Amino acid sequence: MSDQNAIASDLAATNDRNFVVIFTLASLFFGVFSPLVGYFVAKDGTTTRKQIVELLNFQITVLGLMLIAYLLTATLILSVVGIPLAIIVGVADVIMLILGAIRASRGESVRYRFTLRLLS
Repeated sequence: MSDQNAIASDLAATNDRNFVVIFTLASLFFGVFSPLVGYFVAKDGTTTRKQIVELLNFQITVLGLMLIAYLLTATLILSVVGIPLAIIVGVADVIMLILGAIRASRGESVRYRFTLRLLS
């Protein structure tokens, strides 16, 4: 009986990891919408929910920084700052999401740097 429980818990842990990895990689294409869907789908109090909240906070931060970059680019004088900022934020977003997906696939907890923790 304990073997069945161990197999079930391993399967649940694998499903949770896959869930986080899928939503992390989907964020590359859908931005903030992917973790937002995951936020409503994941159960409260689970590790998966905590990882999805971390991902959602990161994507909200990236969205805010991109909006600032685009507003700076809209003004001709500050486009010197806005264009490099948009490039840096975009590249950092892709790199951080790929690293986050790799960590999540290993079962590690993912904590994104430079993130505003708006949701908990």
